[in-house]
Amino acid sequence: MKKKIKVDKEYLFDLYITKKLSSREVAKRIGANKTFVLYWLKKYKIPARDNKTAKLETRGIKIPSKEQIEEDYKKLSLELIAKKYMVSTEAVYTWLKKYEITKRNPSESQKLAHKTGRSVSWNKGMNKDDQRIAKILEKLFRGQKEKKEESKLKMSLTKKKLFSEGKIKSWNKGKNLSPEHRRKLSEAKKKISDTKEFKDRMKKIGSMAKSKLISKPEKILKELLLENKLDEGLISQYKIEIGELLTFPDFAYPNKKIAIYVDGDYWHGKTNELLKMKDCPRTKKIKETMEKDARQHKILWDNGWVSLRFWENDIKNNPKEVIKTIKNYLDKN
Repeated sequence: MKKKIKVDKEYLFDLYITKKLSSREVAKRIGANKTFVLYWLKKYKIPARDNKTAKLETRGIKIPSKEQIEEDYKKLSLELIAKKYMVSTEAVYTWLKKYEITKRNPSESQKLAHKTGRSVSWNKGMNKDDQRIAKILEKLFRGQKEKKEESKLKMSLTKKKLFSEGKIKSWNKGKNLSPEHRRKLSEAKKKISDTKEFKDRMKKIGSMAKSKLISKPEKILKELLLENKLDEGLISQYKIEIGELLTFPDFAYPNKKIAIYVDGDYWHGKTNELLKMKDCPRTKKIKETMEKDARQHKILWDNGWVSLRFWENDIKNNPKEVIKTIKNYLDKN
């Protein structure tokens, strides 16, 4: 018959709260198992730590208070907060949720990055009075403005039509629509969307929006290609369709079947940080991107295309080697 073990409350409090031992370590001390320790903690009404908190405390990391986190979050990014408390960004996310602290939106994060000097605007030091800069800014905002106006026009035309036919009480209030009228409104929208004029307009807006997505390393590579007079036959965002594969290389020489990709070090999985990161949605996304890149690379080579992939770090730090590689393949093809 097993002898019943009883733990003194003060002794258990000293081990678990004062010395911050984990429930497993306490169990070893008293010669029992973890379940037994949790039972006595509950009986003595000693608050048990959750797994994440327990792991941090056993590593000697003190969990900051709500006031501390709020103060840090006003001035620092998630990565810097994580570095300060020697934890992962996932742990910081958990604290924000626990303390019900509202997360920053992308715009606020960008403003903070500029304010703290962690990010530099592409047009820093440039004046709007400069004719070249004025043209760039005009292109950036024109597409967004046209898309908004097109959407408003589309909604206005369809609702006005239904109002004139007496199908809705007020053409600018969708609340008055019955299910039948909503269906008719949807059909009218589709009819307008199918017109050639509307499709041509949306294609133009789409291409303008796409031009805004060019990253800084892509801009650097394009400047290098122009400087080295390698712009003959060069096309940006060229569409390649091979079976189920649909890809848009950052740059391509279709006549010579050369596709060039600029891969970000972090999101395409170059940095060793991936090995240090725990499994989470972010690491899963990076691994999926790496698999997609490898599959895409193989299909292109198997179908007579030369697929060249350059890391952003190489473009910034070893531009001569990058240009040399591209020149060699252009000469071969």
